Amino acid sequence: NGYDYKIYDEGGRSGGSIKKRKSYQQLVKDIENNEIDGVWIFSTNRLQRNSYEFLSFIKLCVENKIKLFVGDREEDLSSSETLLKLQIMGSFDEYFRSVNTHQSLSNKMRKLKEGKWVNGTTPFGYDNIDGKLTPNKEEKKVLNKIIDWYGRGYSHQIQNPPHTFYKVFYQ
Repeated sequence: NGYDYKIYDEGGRSGGSIKKRKSYQQLVKDIENNEIDGVWIFSTNRLQRNSYEFLSFIKLCVENKIKLFVGDREEDLSSSETLLKLQIMGSFDEYFRSVNTHQSLSNKMRKLKEGKWVNGTTPFGYDNIDGKLTPNKEEKKVLNKIIDWYGRGYSHQIQNPPHTFYKVFYQ
């Protein structure tokens, strides 16, 4: 396509807030420093899911004469209709993020009420059987040994446990 490009990879970080998004912050700095002249995003929700911050980004692009490509087309940031469309898309992105967050939390609460584990990796010493934590007899022996060592003042010996203490699952 004849363009030089730089990838700003967020590594799957949420588009809800810019505070912890180092790549996004670098993108903004590069725009402000006139180091780039265009931005391509797959979808508006990949860039931002907060309508205020999304509109601030659009304003930054307009002020710095940045070309904005969304999907397979260049957006005309001088057009009132395009700006309205982007505002609407930003609002929908924020709305859908809010709905998804609410649904996710509701689902976790329902599972917790059913006594199921909902926090990701199964803690050492337990097995996840049908969504419920069940003590693992072999790992319990290891945990009891660690507790015994700690009780006898040997906690320094377990600061760097061997790799066998960690459960790693691959799908």
